[in-house]
Amino acid sequence: WVPLMHLYPQADVPVVQVALPVGFGPEQVYAMGRALQSLRSEGILLLGSGAMTHNLGEFGAVDGHQAAPYVVEFSRWVESAVQRGDATALLNYRERAP
Repeated sequence: WVPLMHLYPQADVPVVQVALPVGFGPEQVYAMGRALQSLRSEGILLLGSGAMTHNLGEFGAVDGHQAAPYVVEFSRWVESAVQRGDATALLNYRERAP
């Protein structure tokens, strides 16, 4: 797993991978995160990864292409909501995001 390869190149930490169940919506994903957050106090590293889109070509990550305008607008909206700590907006991104 690429992030852990860089953080722990000796592979000297145990890892458990958790995938999001098919069909989970934003509320269920958020609830899963809330349920796992207490593990931090036990010294367990929680690391999330992923992307807002799997279409890397439109994200501008392939061959130096520019990101599609909708990707830029949506990414900026998400960044702003995260910086404000606006979980309600993020959970309701389908209705609130551009």
